[in-house]
Amino acid sequence: MADAEKIIRKALRFKENKQFDKATETLRDFLKDHGHHFDVLWELAAIYFESGREKSGVTTLRQVLKSYPSKIQAVSAFLEREWKHARDPESLLWFLWENQIHQRDFDEANRVLERLDTPAIQEQLTHYRENLRHIEEYKDPTNYDDNDIDTFYYLAELQRHLGQTEEALISIRKLIDLRPAETQNIKQIYEKEYHRNREDEHTKSILGEIYMMTDDIESAVEVFLEIPDKDANRLQDAVHLLEKMLLDKPDNPELLKGMAKIHLKLDNISGGLEYLVRAAMIAPEAGEEVLLELDKLNGDHEVGVLYARGQIYQLQGKYQAAIDAYQTVLERDPAYEAEVLAKLAEIADQDNQNLNALLNMSELEIQRGEFSKALRWLDKARRLRPDEMDEIIRQLLKILQVDESHLEAHRRLGDIYTDQGDYERAVATYLHLAETNPAEECRAVVIKGLETIHTKKPSHTTVSLELGKLYIRQKNYQEAIMRLSDVLKYAPDQLNAVMPLITEILNKDRKQASIVARMYESVALKTGIDDTLVALALAKAYVYERQYERATQQLERVLALDESYTDAVVPVYQQILDENPSHHESRLALADLYMRQGQYPAAVDVLRAAARHNQSSSQIIELFYRILDREDSDYTRQALIETLHERKLTDLTIQECEKVIQKSPEAAYAYEILADALIEKGHFTQSVDRMYALMAMDASTVDVVLEKCDRILSIDETNVAARYCRAEAFIKKDRLADAVDEFMRVLKYDSDRIEAVIDHLKRVISLQHTNVDAHLALGEVYLQKNDYNEASRAFSTALELDSDRLGEVIRKYYQILKLDPVNVTAHFMLGKALIKKEEYAKAVEHLDMALELDYQFMEPVMREYQRALEQDASVPQTHLALGQIYAQKNLYSSAIEHFTKTLELDASLATQVIDQYQAILLKSPAQAKVRFALGNAYIVDQDYPAAIEQIETALKTDEKLLPQAIEAYESILVRDQQNARALLALAKGYVQQGNFENAATHLVQVADLDPNQTEAIIEGLEMILDADPSQVTSRLYLGDMYSRKGAYSNALEEFHKALDQTEDVHQRVELYLHIGNTYVALQDDARARQAFLSARELEPENSTLYQQLRELYSKRTVTQIQLLRKQLEAMPTDPATRLELIRRLREAHQYDEAIQVAQFKGIDASTEAQRLLELGRCFLERGDYYTAIEVLSGVPVEGAYLDRTALARLYYQAIAYERVGLYQHAISLLEHIQRVDMAYADVPDRIQHNFLQHAKGHVKTVDYSIQIIPATIP
Repeated sequence: MADAEKIIRKALRFKENKQFDKATETLRDFLKDHGHHFDVLWELAAIYFESGREKSGVTTLRQVLKSYPSKIQAVSAFLEREWKHARDPESLLWFLWENQIHQRDFDEANRVLERLDTPAIQEQLTHYRENLRHIEEYKDPTNYDDNDIDTFYYLAELQRHLGQTEEALISIRKLIDLRPAETQNIKQIYEKEYHRNREDEHTKSILGEIYMMTDDIESAVEVFLEIPDKDANRLQDAVHLLEKMLLDKPDNPELLKGMAKIHLKLDNISGGLEYLVRAAMIAPEAGEEVLLELDKLNGDHEVGVLYARGQIYQLQGKYQAAIDAYQTVLERDPAYEAEVLAKLAEIADQDNQNLNALLNMSELEIQRGEFSKALRWLDKARRLRPDEMDEIIRQLLKILQVDESHLEAHRRLGDIYTDQGDYERAVATYLHLAETNPAEECRAVVIKGLETIHTKKPSHTTVSLELGKLYIRQKNYQEAIMRLSDVLKYAPDQLNAVMPLITEILNKDRKQASIVARMYESVALKTGIDDTLVALALAKAYVYERQYERATQQLERVLALDESYTDAVVPVYQQILDENPSHHESRLALADLYMRQGQYPAAVDVLRAAARHNQSSSQIIELFYRILDREDSDYTRQALIETLHERKLTDLTIQECEKVIQKSPEAAYAYEILADALIEKGHFTQSVDRMYALMAMDASTVDVVLEKCDRILSIDETNVAARYCRAEAFIKKDRLADAVDEFMRVLKYDSDRIEAVIDHLKRVISLQHTNVDAHLALGEVYLQKNDYNEASRAFSTALELDSDRLGEVIRKYYQILKLDPVNVTAHFMLGKALIKKEEYAKAVEHLDMALELDYQFMEPVMREYQRALEQDASVPQTHLALGQIYAQKNLYSSAIEHFTKTLELDASLATQVIDQYQAILLKSPAQAKVRFALGNAYIVDQDYPAAIEQIETALKTDEKLLPQAIEAYESILVRDQQNARALLALAKGYVQQGNFENAATHLVQVADLDPNQTEAIIEGLEMILDADPSQVTSRLYLGDMYSRKGAYSNALEEFHKALDQTEDVHQRVELYLHIGNTYVALQDDARARQAFLSARELEPENSTLYQQLRELYSKRTVTQIQLLRKQLEAMPTDPATRLELIRRLREAHQYDEAIQVAQFKGIDASTEAQRLLELGRCFLERGDYYTAIEVLSGVPVEGAYLDRTALARLYYQAIAYERVGLYQHAISLLEHIQRVDMAYADVPDRIQHNFLQHAKGHVKTVDYSIQIIPATIP
């Protein structure tokens, strides 16, 4: 304690003198040695604040709280005092606020917050959120300390202050989950805050939820109800909280009443009433309390209150009071209809002995259109009072007034009428249902109802008849027949009504025919029914029974009894024939009936049908003539002729046809049948004549004519007349291709008709010029006629019209050329066709042939080549051929263009292209461009000498070709990089172009490739220098050429001229190198060395220069070593000679001899030191590092001053240490050298290198069997 007071006084003295740093340092040193001491810490914080270092002061105060938690009030008081004067009051206020929260003094904490602005609070909130995120991420909740818990308080309080109620509640929930013991504390805190400031709505919300968490629902509701009406959102939040609790406690009446009160406060009367009713349902004893609550509500909510009151009465079993309340609600507000009806239904179910209640409910449901529900109530009423049906019937009829097809209403009404014995009304009700609702379900109900009546009264024929109809719809035919039989049993006079129904049954199910027949037979025996009607019914039944003979007997009986029944009999005969077309008697009888009635067309139709069914010809023909006797009509006559023709009565057919044609020349059918008959007789020519006449009068008969022509040709395929007729028919049908085929078949069978066929084909073409088949056929005919030109034209036209026939046309051209190989037109047309087929090489062959045969074809052929190139410009043969034509037309530029393209596409055609160029030059030798193109062709052909010759010749004629010539030479060099002649030509081209630098470079390359071209190269370089004497590079190259030639004086002259012309370092270095090499050639080593040294002065880092000097020096070293050996032999004890020989041998890397020579003892310390130094260097350079270290350690290092030998010894020994990985030894020696001579060799760099290697741990393997002798350093 005494020490602490002493230190504090010392620090205070420093503070009084404004020596704040010393004051704080004194206190910190004490704390460092003695640990935390409250008085020292407190004084340290005070000095920090006084000196303006508030951050350090706050840190110190935090340390005070950490070590002395009980001092929190003192710290708060200190902060309360200091924050007003602080540079950063905000940080102090936050520290103060945290202390207040830690003490759970929220009043003071709130006062602190009032001093901070909202952005600062939001920023701090973000800071606390980040802290909490780290806590939750890196800490287990079971390990949270008080500071961690305080963070939750910080968040909750700031969120509450900012109005973030939901977020504050989340923080509080987490806090309570982590520390349940804090619940009561939190509750007291917020109760206190609530009582302090009842206007703070956020606090109310939070406190309300805290009450909810602690199951203090009554208090929670009380708090929630204090939230102002205007703050609906917070009230709604309270509702959500209560709803969540209701999920867990749905039967808690207090909770429900609380929900009701809040809903009522929100003016949600319906919601409030709902919860009040639910509360009463869960706790019936609360009913009266709820009614009292309802009494408080009135005004606009009166209807809702009444409805709720009715619910309460219903729960209490006061049904009449409930009904009265519900009816009042319905009267005042129809919108409640559904709810009221539901409630009344519940009451009716609960009190089901009240008839009026049941009828009232059904009446209400009918008014609402809820008929199904109404019927359920009526069913209950019917079971309750089966003797009181009038009101029930009235309500059922009311339903049917609204929905006349209502199934259940009909069913119940019909059942009631049946039960009452009122069958007429019952039947009417059921039939009305059947009419209005055709559904199968309804039909079943009607049948069931009618069967009930039938059971009770079988003689009710209307019921039986209607049941028969219904059973027919159900396809229950046996039941239908039974009911219809009942009709006839009790009312035979209703046969007319029954017969159509029986017929309908038989049409749908013939299996019932036997039953029906027996029924009719029975009826005929037992009743006095008219025989005619019974016979007709029996006939129909027999038809369905397939007893056709008995049916016809009955039909004959009908007609015998009463001929007026003819119209009724005819359909039965027709039905027989429909079912049995071969029934001869019925058909003839039907025809006879039609004749009696004067229905001759109908009779004719029946006879035609009889003929088709192979019935007796004589009877049919006889009836036809009987009809004709009565009425000679075209219809009957045509039917007769057709029948005769069908019956193969050919002569009679021809006779009748001739009669008709004579009488009616426009009767097309007669011509048609006559043509057929004549074919049958074998009179083909006469038949064809009739067919031409037939087509002339009726174009629609073309198909008939074609069919007849086919018949003739099937008998006689060579019949030309039929083929011509067939072709004409095809033309009329616009089937021109078929017509063409037919004309070609004519030619097949009659070659003499070739001209006629040509005319016919031309006629087809005139009708349709685009008919490809006609053109091809015409070409084929011309081919047969040996008219090849016309044939070619026809084929060409066909190809123009249809490119898909290309292959066919090409074959035709080849056929022509096989017959006439020199046919120009065929060659030309074939070439065109082959272009279309994209067979360009073959096309070129035939087009060339056409041009060769007839020069007049040049323009057309040229156009074809151009068209071919438009289609595909990648065919070299086409370019070659077109180039030839251009050459013939003296259009050399175009020719060159296409010849060039030819070579680009196919280099193998170079010989042909060269021949073309040579042919042009024979005609016109002065064509420089042609000659130049020839040179390019030679390049493609890899004949480079010829190419260069032609290009150089072209250049002499036209210097404008120089750029292209340079490109040509370059292309040769791409193919043959060693072509010296191309290089020389290219260099000359560059000289002409003024591109001296490239020219000089290429000239030098020529010299490397062909030494025989030296004179030409010198000439070229002199041309460059004549044009531009300032070309230093060219002058250097010229000097080099002179050197190669051996003209060293000329070379030196050029090199020195160049030195005078340039200040460029690189150029001067190169010139000095050349000068040096020239002097070397002249064996003037002194001047050579001087030149190399001059170069090295300009570029000290140039390794080439060092190499040159090294080679020169090496040459001198060898000489000197030989001389020193001789001197040592003469004077073996001379130390200077021996040391010099060792050094020269070491420099020449002859280490073994050098070590052997060094085996002597120096005559003095200096000589011995130099010997050991040289010997150590030999071992070092040879890689024997340990021996080098040992030897170099023998070099004495004495005194404060080190001579050069001693420094060298230290330097080389350091290198040896470095090589074996002893970096610290090396560093020690190098640092000593550096203290003596800062600029010695590369000592600084080596020190840095050794440090780095040592730091990285790069320690080499050391052979510790050899003693490492550390250097002795003064």
